[in-house]
Parts: sequence; C-alpha cells; structure tokens
Amino acid sequence: MGLTSRSVVAHGRDSRNRVSDQKIVQDLLNRIPASAGGTEGLLNERMVEGICSNKLFLAILNFQKKNLPQFADGHVDPDSRSTEAMERLAKIHDLAVSAIKARSDAAEKAARDKAAIDHAVDQMLGDQPGSETWNVGGADAPLSGAFLSQLAQASHR
Repeated sequence: MGLTSRSVVAHGRDSRNRVSDQKIVQDLLNRIPASAGGTEGLLNERMVEGICSNKLFLAILNFQKKNLPQFADGHVDPDSRSTEAMERLAKIHDLAVSAIKARSDAAEKAARDKAAIDHAVDQMLGDQPGSETWNVGGADAPLSGAFLSQLAQASHR
C-alpha cells in the first residue's frame, strides 16, 4: 500500500500524519462505497503535514466501526487490519466498477453492430428509403436463398 508510519489519528495521539499517508488513506476511503463504510468519493480534505483533519479521522473511525469494530481507534498503521480491510474493499469496488463498465461497453457495441446489420439488411431488401433491392445472382450474390430469408426475419423481430 505504501503507508510509511502510524498515521491519521486524532490530535494528541502518537502519529506522524504524513501527507503522503493521509492521501493514501483518503484515496482508499473514497474508493469504498458508503454502504461498506467508505466515503464514496466525498472526502476531499486539505492535508497538512502532522495534522489529521477531523473529517478524515471520523471517516477512518466510521470505516473501522463498520468493518472492524473491535479495532475502532482511528489509527491506520502500515500492515494493520484497517489497512488490509481498506485495500481489500477498495480493490473489490474497483473490480466491480470495471466489470460494470466492460458490460456496458459490450452492450453499446452490440447495439451499434445490430443497428449496422439491420441497416445493411434493409438496404439489401430495398426497405431503406432510397435503396433498391439487390439483383445479384449466382456465385456473385453476397447473401442468397434461405440464409437471406432467415437474416431478414431476424432483423425485423
């Protein structure tokens, strides 16, 4: 993950609160849905070396209470249960978002391909305004016979 020290705890506790560590924790919490204890992209605190903002501290505490109640202390240490849980949930969310995007992209491509095929079939059958039925026979016919009939029926469903 990259945390270098005990970080992001309430004022007065032992921590270094390095800006780089705060950024890592904030990024992880932002990648986790609120339903899983994250901030779902809503945490955008200004970071100051050595100081943890109250919003970041409360976000960490909320995450811990939801996911690791027995360890809810506001600390995020390198290789701790909190760090591991945040990394795991952020990765799961990232994978889910990627899968949803891939499915959406595939559906859009399938719709474009179907529209192109429908348009081509309509032109071949003369159903498209300004088009004429193809009169190509024999070996030069791009589509012929039963296959063309099945294709035409399928495109008009």
